[in-house]
Amino acid sequence: MRIEQLRPIAGRVIIRRDDADEVSKGGIVIPEQAKETPLFGTIVAIARDFDPDNPLDVGDRVLHPKYIGDEVECDDGVALFVDVDDVIAILE
Repeated sequence: MRIEQLRPIAGRVIIRRDDADEVSKGGIVIPEQAKETPLFGTIVAIARDFDPDNPLDVGDRVLHPKYIGDEVECDDGVALFVDVDDVIAILE
């Protein structure tokens, strides 16, 4: 199953998380277990019952809380289901 095949309901959005850094700023390779959970991602789908006054749109890069939502493993990455209200900011 691919992330694009999922459609959220009940005021949720699906976020494709950005990949965690493989190498630190100092050039040290970070092992898989020590990687930080990324806080940024891209909205790939929005529920149909979404409030049209909310500024979110598919393709927006957003900031979300570290421990939030439900993760689903897909063939092309991790889909993060979160409530629209849980999105902290849109990156411009």
